[in-house]
Amino acid sequence: MSERLDIILFGATGITGKTTIPYLYKFAAEKNSLKWGIAGRSKQKLKDVLSETAKIIDVDDLSHIPIIIADVENEDSIRRMTAQAKVIINCCGPYELYGEVVIKACVESGTHHLDLTAELQFIEEMKLKYHKEAEEKGIYIVNACGFDSVPSDLGTLFVEKHFEGTMNSVEMYMHTYFQGGSTSDPKIGYGTWASLVNAMGDFRSILSLRKKIYPKPLSDLRPKLSL
Repeated sequence: MSERLDIILFGATGITGKTTIPYLYKFAAEKNSLKWGIAGRSKQKLKDVLSETAKIIDVDDLSHIPIIIADVENEDSIRRMTAQAKVIINCCGPYELYGEVVIKACVESGTHHLDLTAELQFIEEMKLKYHKEAEEKGIYIVNACGFDSVPSDLGTLFVEKHFEGTMNSVEMYMHTYFQGGSTSDPKIGYGTWASLVNAMGDFRSILSLRKKIYPKPLSDLRPKLSL
């Protein structure tokens, strides 16, 4: 087998994948020797995405970027993909439906995995199933690296760092605006919507999953107010 690519972006033709590619290009350029590729079901669509990205970032050509064909409906193709990378960035959701096959293949091939899911059931279930084997192989399965997770974490860490005392809780608000397009245009992608619907429909399963992961209740860490 030829040398592995450093990063493969899976699901590159979706809205999240398309948004990620320019950042991946910039990151790779800063690291000089970092090698990356993109993956998905359609070779032509992947080529088109590279052409579109080249125009966005104002470069002549991205046709040299490796293209890997992989489909969540074909587990062998997912295994072949993960075997070609040191890290998989998985942008193919909803993860409750399409994510496990990628994580399973990453664990089997010793490949680090990163995604942007905020689907709690999926995160807890994957931890229950694959944490031990991933730990034994020394690989990382990193969830929740998306818009609804990273800003919240960074904001909380910032407040905690500058808060005088013990921080008990943080209330968060999000303000959005949309520029251009008609009022009838969709405001979120299908994958995000499907993830939300699946999560709401199966929310109670989180409790049973957490009881299996944490059989002993965690200590109460809430600050006690002095009277």
